[in-house]
Amino acid sequence: MRALYALPVFVLACGGNAEEADDEKAEPVEIEILSPEHGSEWSEGDDIHLEVSAKQGKADADVDSVVWTVGDREVRGASSDVSNLDPGNYDVVVDVVVGEKHYGGRVGIVVNRDEADSDTDADADADADADADVTRYAGSMDSHVWLSGDFDYDASCPGTVSFTVTSSGTLDGTGQCRLDGSYDMAYDIEGTVSGRDISGDMIMVNEGTEYRTPFTGTGKVGDTMNASFDKTFRDGGNELRLQGNWTASPQ
Repeated sequence: MRALYALPVFVLACGGNAEEADDEKAEPVEIEILSPEHGSEWSEGDDIHLEVSAKQGKADADVDSVVWTVGDREVRGASSDVSNLDPGNYDVVVDVVVGEKHYGGRVGIVVNRDEADSDTDADADADADADADVTRYAGSMDSHVWLSGDFDYDASCPGTVSFTVTSSGTLDGTGQCRLDGSYDMAYDIEGTVSGRDISGDMIMVNEGTEYRTPFTGTGKVGDTMNASFDKTFRDGGNELRLQGNWTASPQ
């Protein structure tokens, strides 16, 4: 499931309208998901705390609304909880409205099955068989962003990746990096593993437009995987380049 994100780098790339000119001197709004942490693991039945902060400069921003999406759940409020999630991987997505503008962020979490659960019916057996067919991976991302045209930007974007790989070689997960220490850039990760070759796309969606950054690398199922990417997007006289690499190990 993909969501729309108000990514600052793409907002800059679309600059030039009157409203942005009026706001040029305003302090930027910064959104930070305080809870849950990206890559954190929870047990089935846990109350998972959701908390986000919005800053404009050094002061708290006046927030009009906050909506969280976790799987098929929708929760409102800057500080809330969600509970009774089924075991699995979840994208925790937040949409924060400040001054009629939307700002977004996302982290990935894992909800583990309660080991004390003694359910042995056919559905549980099927789930166990499916879990045995999947290897979970987690690791780090080291990337850089360049923007040129109407605006110039040059900043690092370190972060994390989390995904699963099936025995048939299907890779699926998420990635996130923090641009210049202030803004979150989130990706869906889709790919395949064939022998020791890895390939796929890091997918970002902004204002209904899908941006795919291809990656290639090496590593087989059960071993550490390494991949690199380098993609330039062009829109008129503006250019956005995303370049970097990630590495992940089985968990």
